Amino acid sequence: MSLGVTIDSAGAKGYFTLEPNMSLGVTIDFAGAKGYFTLEPNMSLGVTIDSTGAKGYFTLKPNMNLGVTIDSAGAKGYFTLEPNMSLGVTIDSTRAKGYFTLKPNMNLGVTIDSAGAKGYFTLEPNMSLGVTIDSARAKGYFTLKPNMNLGVTIDSAGAKGYFTLEPNMSLGVTIDSTRAKGYFTLKPNMNLGVTIDSARAKGYFTFEPNMNLGVTIDSARAKGYFTLEPNMNLV
Repeated sequence: MSLGVTIDSAGAKGYFTLEPNMSLGVTIDFAGAKGYFTLEPNMSLGVTIDSTGAKGYFTLKPNMNLGVTIDSAGAKGYFTLEPNMSLGVTIDSTRAKGYFTLKPNMNLGVTIDSAGAKGYFTLEPNMSLGVTIDSARAKGYFTLKPNMNLGVTIDSAGAKGYFTLEPNMSLGVTIDSTRAKGYFTLKPNMNLGVTIDSARAKGYFTFEPNMNLGVTIDSARAKGYFTLEPNMNLV
């Protein structure tokens, strides 16, 4: 059996009340006016939509102070976006780690707008982050803070000249002992200087047999800038 209830505009609030834990469904037909359910402040609404619900069955109006909460039993992939759609998610500081997870190999981008706080992404120890930056991004789009224990790794497919320095900029590179020979290569005819600071060990540059080194020392350098130790076999 079905029950039809009509409530006119003069019906008092709470005219139709559902007791807790009742196995009762409320169906709104196609003629139901938009905004048929209005929630008072600080009230919450739980809605279960079956697999036959039409697209757009549950619609949130723009600029509503409304959150959608998926409990721990919510199925993975609960939200499915159609092609060319975007999703905006706000996660508060009380959420558990891994609250928002991107599956591998998904054609999905995460965009942080200009108001996004610095350090928006925090990586746990021993985690890695892969970032693809398209050519339309402004300079400085990806910034590393000073003194961070963070490395940038360019895989073998990285294009040559992946890092381009603007005029008067300097680049500091630390190469560990496990790197292959030729890891850091200077192209011919580049106006680039290599500076070795005072903390570097002697023999920082090691040349293979039959290699030669060309050094240009300008007039502003102090005497002894390039020093050969005694008894070195130099030609």
